[in-house]
This record gives sequence, C-alpha cells and structure tokens, in this order.
Amino acid sequence: MFILIFGLMGLFIPLLGLASLAFWVWMLVDCLQRKLAENDKILWMLVIIFGNIIGALIYFFMIKNKK
Repeated sequence: MFILIFGLMGLFIPLLGLASLAFWVWMLVDCLQRKLAENDKILWMLVIIFGNIIGALIYFFMIKNKK
C-alpha cells in the first residue's frame, strides 16, 4: 500500500513540476508578444521571472484573463 502511494507521488510530483514550468514559459511568451507599454512589459517580465509560478499566476489573472 505504501509503495503504491509513494510510487504515485513519485510520478505526480515531476508532472506537476513540468506543468508549472510550461505555464510559466507560456506566460513569459505571452507577455513578450502582448502589446503593452514598454515600461509595463518590463515590469511584468520582472514579476514573472522573479516571482516564478506565483508571478505567472498574478500575470494570468490580472492581464491575460482580462479578455
């Protein structure tokens, strides 16, 4: 039983990490391609880069999800 649980965790955690990385890169690319004022674009790039997944989530809910 414990082997099954730890085996599933060993599979789930790397997949979650890859999904987080893919989301982070997607938000970074979106920020680069979006037509924003130059200062806003630089600020959002810094938030995404230094905030990692939290910065990407902030960008997603404040800019990308505004449509």
